[in-house]
Amino acid sequence: MPFDFVAHVAEGHIQEAIEQGKLDNLPGQGKPLNLVEDASLPSHVRIANRVLGNAGIAPEWIQNRQQVLDERKASENALQKAIRENRSRKARLQALLEDATAKQAEAYMSAYAGWHAAARRNYLEQLQSVNTAILKYCMTAPTTAEPFTPYNIRAEMSRYDEFVAGPDASPDATSLPVQSAAKTGTLRIAARFLYQRLSGE
Repeated sequence: MPFDFVAHVAEGHIQEAIEQGKLDNLPGQGKPLNLVEDASLPSHVRIANRVLGNAGIAPEWIQNRQQVLDERKASENALQKAIRENRSRKARLQALLEDATAKQAEAYMSAYAGWHAAARRNYLEQLQSVNTAILKYCMTAPTTAEPFTPYNIRAEMSRYDEFVAGPDASPDATSLPVQSAAKTGTLRIAARFLYQRLSGE
């Protein structure tokens, strides 16, 4: 019963304030209440997030979330670019090797191996950057925020190697006679092994 009396008095004061216009133009008027504030965050972090939000600045974890999304997109773009460029470089390399001398073949394969190794290293760094961004996000995001799963680097690099493979080679071609090298493409096979040595496969 005492609680009902207090509620009745409070309601009366609120109604009186509304009629007098004392509750007009308050911050956040007409906007939905923020009911997702994480109670597990320390009070000073919640206050800081509220102040930043009122100032129109996203909290750190929101910025970190955007960084994760940007880094993921960059890694996928890097993979797609490597696939396209590898396809075009392989086609050009095979055309060049058709009439190449052994010395020319070594130079062509060396250039290709250098590009292939650099592109692979770049993709690996992209994946590591994504995982770092995810870690940073997890350390700052509230428990109610959307979770991100880091990349499995080994699995992703296996996927990369499947899509961005080096030149094909037939194992049986190494046993072909030297006289038939020009017709069978043994030069290409030899170049493949040179590529493996240069790229560290």
